[in-house]
Formats: sequence, C-alpha cells, structure tokens
Amino acid sequence: MATTNEIFANPEGTIKALKVKTYSTEKMTHDEYWVVLGKKDKLEKMSKEEWEDLKDMTTSTVLLCLADNTLRDVLTLTNPIDIWDKLESYYNSQSLTSRLYSQKVLYGLKKMEEANFNQYLDEFNKIMTKLDSLEVKIEEEDKSLLLLTSLPSAFDNIVISFVRKRDLEI
Repeated sequence: MATTNEIFANPEGTIKALKVKTYSTEKMTHDEYWVVLGKKDKLEKMSKEEWEDLKDMTTSTVLLCLADNTLRDVLTLTNPIDIWDKLESYYNSQSLTSRLYSQKVLYGLKKMEEANFNQYLDEFNKIMTKLDSLEVKIEEEDKSLLLLTSLPSAFDNIVISFVRKRDLEI
C-alpha cells in the first residue's frame, strides 16, 4: 500500500488512492484490530504490515477532512497521532491572546448590506463556537444582543420587533 507521501506526490492518483484507503479504513473500524485513540503501539494480534496499513489509512482519512490551509501545516507528518496532536494544539490553544483575539473578532463583526445573511449567521456561529471551545462564556441574552446590534440598518424593523416582543414577555 502507498504511503501518504507517495499519495500526495502523484496528484492524478490522489483521489482514487484516498478513496480506496477510506473504504479500507471503514472496513477496519468493524474489525477487532481498531486502535483506541492515543495508543501508539500496535495490538499484539496485528502484524507490522497491518499496523503500518492502519496508520496509513488513518492518516489518509484525517487528511481528507482538512481544509487546504490546515493540510499544509500537517502534510509532512506521517503518524496520525502526531497529526492529531498538532491539530489539537493549533485549534485548542486557550491562551489569553487567543481568547482576546476571538472576542475582538466577535465584537467587531458587522454584517454588510450586500452580504448573504446565512453566510453571516454561519460566521457568527463559528466565532461563538470558537469562544465556547476557549471556555469564554457569553450569556444567551448577550449573544442575541450582539447579533442584533451587528445587523445593518436595513434590519432595524426586525430588531425593534424582537426587542419589543422580548419586553412584552418579561
């Protein structure tokens, strides 16, 4: 079976090779050989070749799920656990800088008049998810207020309706 580096060295065969590896990985998930995340040693019942195949298939499956800009950061890694550790450190950094920057992005978010509302709402939710993963707690009422105040003046009637409806419920 081809290694990850061999797969990406041949762009024409990349998709076909990854599909084959993904199919094989799905087959192996139902097999007794599936490895628990974090276990670096092969199971006793597995041959060295089966272990290497499993590692290659797992690596390929993880790489299939990554966006291009993220893929570039981990493409040189061949061990799925190393890839996972790198992704985890990249995305779960809970530093003060990361929390502050994510909050700055949220508070500075404004919907442009011509922007698609669904895309804007998706971006808002991505930021909220990021903040949640960084353990920044924002009350539901504050989330609603942030969303409503970030909308352009074309949405003023809708914003006023929401605010008045909320006042009537209280």
